[in-house]
Amino acid sequence: MGGFVRRYPMPLVFLGLCAAMWLVEGLLLPPDARDALVAWASTNLANLAVNPVGTMVASAFVTSSGSPGAQGVLLVVAALGLFPTTRRFGNARAVLLVGLSHVLGTLVSQGIALVRIELGQLSESVRTVPDVGPSYVLCAALVAAVLYGPGRYRRLLPLAGWCALAPVLFDGLPALEVAAVGHLVAMLTGALVGAVLLARERRRPEKDAQPCPGLGAGLAVGLGLDVPGSCAGGSVGVPGGVVGSVGPGGVVGPVGPVGDVVGVPGAGVEGFGLDGLDVTGSSLGTGVPDGERAGAPGVVPPGDVPTG
Repeated sequence: MGGFVRRYPMPLVFLGLCAAMWLVEGLLLPPDARDALVAWASTNLANLAVNPVGTMVASAFVTSSGSPGAQGVLLVVAALGLFPTTRRFGNARAVLLVGLSHVLGTLVSQGIALVRIELGQLSESVRTVPDVGPSYVLCAALVAAVLYGPGRYRRLLPLAGWCALAPVLFDGLPALEVAAVGHLVAMLTGALVGAVLLARERRRPEKDAQPCPGLGAGLAVGLGLDVPGSCAGGSVGVPGGVVGSVGPGGVVGPVGPVGDVVGVPGAGVEGFGLDGLDVTGSSLGTGVPDGERAGAPGVVPPGDVPTG
């Protein structure tokens, strides 16, 4: 249980706050106080003009009406979207996805309402219409879970939740009602942000897979070894930094200590020795002149290698 909580703090906190707020609204607050709370938290034009941040945050956890059963259904459907989205992108990026969707859904829908008021298509009373609830977050999470969630068959659950709520979510869209427009914008934002996050994830492994220049690359070129390079200062991709290679005549040279192995500036590697390995004329990237020995005492030129 503890591992589950540590893995999914974002959806658990969000759903817990929603459930707590709904219980307070339904069981503790009298109707007048509940109406005052909804009026304060609504992301309508009147509140956005004076308290945009506070209303943006509070509106996601407050509801204007609905039976406890309907609110419970919303919690379940929200969970179907939030948990797969968090599993796919992680908690921080899931917050980014639903947060941007909530903000843009609010700003675009209220912006269209403002334009229509200025054009005389809507009355001034629209400025104070209640606009609260987690539906923008729910819409973004469902779409992201359907498009990018882990496992094809697991995506069927959020898809079923989206299909069940779609008639309600898009009700009033032809008339450009605030809620319907906000739902559509939140869905599009969730799809777009999810695509950007996914593209960044796919580029990261390609960047990490690029070879690192350095000692490992020099060994691979100089000795003909298939030794992957490493960026860990002085390491050659071999545990312990030890390489036992085969010298001329098939003789395996025992490992001996070497003070410094050059090839990368300042990359001294302790515990790296090629006793009995002829490196004459090899391209180690070490700057060792042809005909000279490199390595620990015991490195011998051709012809002096013991044959057993």
